[in-house]
Amino acid sequence: MSEGAGDSRTPQDTEISGARAIIAESQLFGERAKQSRRRKYKKTRDAESTIQSLANLHQGAAVVHEDHGIGRYQGLKTLSVSGIETEFLCIEYANQDKLYVPVSSLHLISRYAGASDENAPLHRLGSDRWQRTRKKAQQKIHDIAVELLEIQARREALKGFGHELALDEYQSFVSDFPFEETPDQENAIQAVIEDMQSSRPMDRIVCGDVGFGKTEVSMRAAFIAASSARIKDPGAPTRQTCCKVRLAV
Repeated sequence: MSEGAGDSRTPQDTEISGARAIIAESQLFGERAKQSRRRKYKKTRDAESTIQSLANLHQGAAVVHEDHGIGRYQGLKTLSVSGIETEFLCIEYANQDKLYVPVSSLHLISRYAGASDENAPLHRLGSDRWQRTRKKAQQKIHDIAVELLEIQARREALKGFGHELALDEYQSFVSDFPFEETPDQENAIQAVIEDMQSSRPMDRIVCGDVGFGKTEVSMRAAFIAASSARIKDPGAPTRQTCCKVRLAV
C-alpha cells in the first residue's frame, strides 16, 4: 500500500517500510471503550474460627466442615490418589465414619465454637441434619435482622431533644480539665456533642479501658444536659467525680 497524494495520515498514524505498511489496530477497528470488570468478592468468614494453619489443630479437636458439619480431627493421613501421594486431614464423624479432606482445602474447615471438644455433637455423613441446622440458623439470623431493622425504623421515626450548647460556659467548664485529651477522647467527645445537638434520639456507647477518659466524656455530656435543663446521672465512680457533678449541675 503506497501513500497517495490526498492521504491525510500522519507519520505517527502509519509507518511505511518499503512496500509494506504497518497499521495500528485502532486505525482498522477504531478506539474501543475500556470496560472495568467488577471484582467478585467471596464471602468473608469469621477470622477467629478460621483455621489458618495445621498447627492450630490438635488430635481430637472438634471442627466444622463447611459442607458436612461437625466432626473430630484425627490427624494427617498420607493417601495415594492416582499414583500421587497427598496429605489429607482425617475427620471422624458419627458411627466412626471418616472424611479425608486435602490439605489444600483447609479453608473449608473451621473451629467448633460450641461445647467442649468432648461434648461436641458429631454429625453423620450423608444425612441432611447439617443442612437443616444451617438453614435453621440462617432463618434465625434473618428474623433477628428484621427485628433490628424494625426497632431502628421506630427509633428513626421518633423525635428527640436537641440540646443547645452554651459555648462560653462549656469552654469555661472544659478549661478545668487538668489533662490533655487524647485523639480518641476528642473524637468521642465531638461525636457525643453532635448526637446531643441533633433532634434524633441518641444511640451511642462510649467504651474503653480503665483510665482512658470515659468519665470526662460523660462529664462534658452531663454539663451540656444540665445547661439545657436535662439532668443526667452519669454514675460517678469516685468522690472527686461526685463533686464535679455537683459543680456542673
